[in-house]
Amino acid sequence: MTLSATPPEACPGDPGAPSLFDAPCAPADPPCPPPFARHPLLHRWLVEYNPFYLASAALVLGGIWLLSREAARAASLWGALAVGALAELYALAAIGGAAFLVRIGQRRSAVMLGLLAVAYQGDLTLHNETCSYLGWLGVAASVGWLALCVLKLLALAWALELRPSRSAVAVPLLGAAGLALLPHTLHAVSVDVRSPLVCTWLFALFAGALWTRRELASAVPFDPRGRRAVLGTWALWGALVLAHVGYWMPSYHVSVLPLVPALPLLGVAFAREEARVWALSATALVLGALFAPAQLWWVALATASTLAVGAARQTLWRRAPDEPMTAKHPYRTAAGFDGGPLGWTGNAALGGTPNAGPRPVPQFFQDTDARLRLAAGALGAAYLALWIPDASGLGSLAHGTHTLPAQPLLGLFGLATIAAVTAWHARRPGLLGPLPPLIAHALVQHALLPLPESPLEWGVAYTCAGFLVLFGALAGSWYVGREPQPPSAATSMAAS
Repeated sequence: MTLSATPPEACPGDPGAPSLFDAPCAPADPPCPPPFARHPLLHRWLVEYNPFYLASAALVLGGIWLLSREAARAASLWGALAVGALAELYALAAIGGAAFLVRIGQRRSAVMLGLLAVAYQGDLTLHNETCSYLGWLGVAASVGWLALCVLKLLALAWALELRPSRSAVAVPLLGAAGLALLPHTLHAVSVDVRSPLVCTWLFALFAGALWTRRELASAVPFDPRGRRAVLGTWALWGALVLAHVGYWMPSYHVSVLPLVPALPLLGVAFAREEARVWALSATALVLGALFAPAQLWWVALATASTLAVGAARQTLWRRAPDEPMTAKHPYRTAAGFDGGPLGWTGNAALGGTPNAGPRPVPQFFQDTDARLRLAAGALGAAYLALWIPDASGLGSLAHGTHTLPAQPLLGLFGLATIAAVTAWHARRPGLLGPLPPLIAHALVQHALLPLPESPLEWGVAYTCAGFLVLFGALAGSWYVGREPQPPSAATSMAAS
């Protein structure tokens, strides 16, 4: 058998290289480097971190900005439309490039191109604001931009092999619809309508993003970079929306001051206890009365819509009551004085420490009645918006220089009807609690219930009110005490 050595230019594993059993024990040649080991910097720059994608997007954006200035100077209608078409063409090219990179196995670079397409999805060139000055042709161009935005969103999901949920598609489309149609609407409506219109769209957009899951299913599981890319996409879209609104404020005389009191309502989506929901809602109404009194009706409507969505979708939890105390003493147990495990080790005044043992884990259960109360609160907030649309003069109520506006009897009748039907259907008469004072106030305001004037009339009124309170308290005691309750701590101590 002839022995031969491996040629210096051949690497182990090459087709022409002999096996290890054909060569004697000799120093082996170094293995061939991997494909990109000779140029690690190029691999890092062109595959992992490719800055040329960002440079390309910046160059195109700068070129479009210069072209738009020249089109504006020349007063060219088709030039202004062509500038927007260039931006959309580049976005489609970026989506196509992302699809190509995914198919050749370079998902990281594809995500970078996808983020650039996401940025161009937010109308970086202010194309829709320009179209608002071009008449009906501009309206048609904005509608075309919106249709193309839908196609680009679906194409981007296909390119990156993503499957978005319905909410993940609906929220961006709501934002795109506002960017495309609101500039034209702001030109057509009066100044008084512009601010509530923009605030309503902004509140619905951000509240919809917080109330929905916006799930994305991927062909490849998300790693930390993928999750950061998804989070960055939503953050980038939110920043672009706020940038457009910032442009609208001086251009269309829009104020977002009514939106500031409604910001606490966005936290309702994260509340898991009913008390926090009511606290956030009350905070929004108080801030609206203090800082935007002329737009209190809008803040009340936002509160009503938030409570209605919470009643329909939110699951609130309630802590289960602790076990009733059965000890003889309210502050200590008898076992403590007998040296039991629940007593004090030493004198507490001299530094003794309690030895109470492990505390029970608090238990929580779903509060089904909370949804009914939230629905009643939504009705009350809607009626407040109808009753007191402007709270500018409420600050002088204490001085007697201002009175509450007259309650709308038709709105009060509708509120009472809906509340009565809800209370009867849910077998919860407590939902009717806010109605008696509202009805009494409305009757007095409309002179349907005359107020007493003389001391005799006031005395009769006080006496009748006392009897009504007595009978109401008896009815409440009977209604609440129908069902047996577990023994309380006071009952246990009294029985012992």
